[in-house]
Amino acid sequence: MFSNRSLLSALNYFSLFFAPLITLIFDYKEMKKHGKRAFIFQLIPTLTLIVIAISYYISAKLARTKTPNSILASGCTIVIFLITFGVIVWNVKEGVKQLKS
Repeated sequence: MFSNRSLLSALNYFSLFFAPLITLIFDYKEMKKHGKRAFIFQLIPTLTLIVIAISYYISAKLARTKTPNSILASGCTIVIFLITFGVIVWNVKEGVKQLKS
């Protein structure tokens, strides 16, 4: 049904854990490409969350309060949700594309 290489390439997109693991263990050029690509895209929500946490902290310090501006908090929550959802959809789409190849 699926070749081993296409299944392993697809696993890169389905799990943040599998991407670096598969890339390190198997020495297939195509899998390394997919592993690196998937890992970078899966880090986007994490990096966004770090930037948002820093902006929360700066916002609270500038306003001299313990909590960030509510508009900033609401907007950032929506942004992180949309980015995470987009990355999940992209990863599923790419994983299915690898299974079909």
